[in-house]
Amino acid sequence: MLNWFVKKAVGLDVSDRSIEILELSRWGRRLTVSAAGRALLPAGAVIAGRIKDSKKLAATLAAARQGAAPRPITARAINFALPEALVYFHAVTILAEQQKNSSLATVAREQVERNFPVLSKDLVWAHRAILAGPGGTHLALAATSRPAAAEWHDFLRSQNLILNSFDLETVALARGLELSRDLKRKTRVLVDVGAATIMIAVFGEVGPLYSYQLQWGSEKLTREIATTFQLGRTAAEEQKIKLGLSSTEPSLSLLLTRLLEPLLVELGETIKFIDQKFNQPIIEIVLAGGGGRLIGLPDYLNRNLHLPVRSAGLPAEIMVHRQLDSLMRGEQGLFVEAFGLARRGLELAAFERDLSLPVNF
Repeated sequence: MLNWFVKKAVGLDVSDRSIEILELSRWGRRLTVSAAGRALLPAGAVIAGRIKDSKKLAATLAAARQGAAPRPITARAINFALPEALVYFHAVTILAEQQKNSSLATVAREQVERNFPVLSKDLVWAHRAILAGPGGTHLALAATSRPAAAEWHDFLRSQNLILNSFDLETVALARGLELSRDLKRKTRVLVDVGAATIMIAVFGEVGPLYSYQLQWGSEKLTREIATTFQLGRTAAEEQKIKLGLSSTEPSLSLLLTRLLEPLLVELGETIKFIDQKFNQPIIEIVLAGGGGRLIGLPDYLNRNLHLPVRSAGLPAEIMVHRQLDSLMRGEQGLFVEAFGLARRGLELAAFERDLSLPVNF
């Protein structure tokens, strides 16, 4: 293969717990995951999306890049999304009468300021019209605080990395799943279970239709297990990962079922809302994020919501370098977001209308 015909892009996904980095290559129409790496972050290096220990974060990022298989990922240009806990992401319909005396941008900013608790001068935001009609305009909105964005911008620059824009984790996840199962022409719920938050987002033919963020995540489950069973955090995390909602430990299963009830209720209300407002019945739920891998969670949601539930994974048509089998076997779901980030960098023209946040602020 002649290297000058191969285009490449890198996606970098950072959470409170880990770093995933993925290099995507294109030869003609064929997309191949040509390199990937993963490293666990030391506790406390990143908390709720904010950088608390830049030295530990830098060392872990270097380990993920240098330890990537089948070779280190050394490209400077990266595609990155701000951690979900730092971003307000919302899909809303602006009625026609709301636009009579104000521009769409003005109404959109009012929506952001009303719902995102950041001073106006510290606001970094963007909007994108998804669907327009006589009744109004359906918008996707995103916002973050200037200090949070600057923190990540400065850190990445200190690592000699080049960043074109701040992608959105939820949008990158949907992009990473877009090639499989005809996602663009079907309506699905994406549930991204992080350590500090759970993002529920509905994507249909026109793009994002609805989103809601629960202000708790898998770390809450770990804390409750530790308290209830008088365990240390590490032991509680191990029990959660090993047993989950399985029937082999009824007391743990009952505890997790109670803790997950608000998620179940929110998903049920979301499904009804989308069907009534958009007349688009949801066909499946896709689980993502580390917490989305909780044993028994797909069966629990399927049993109560009566919809197919699956875990996120790379589209079947995407090729993976043969030397990545050991890294990605059973773990592909952890790399879907990094794949979606890289895909935008590789196919910018195809995804230029995807909502993102500016880096020049």
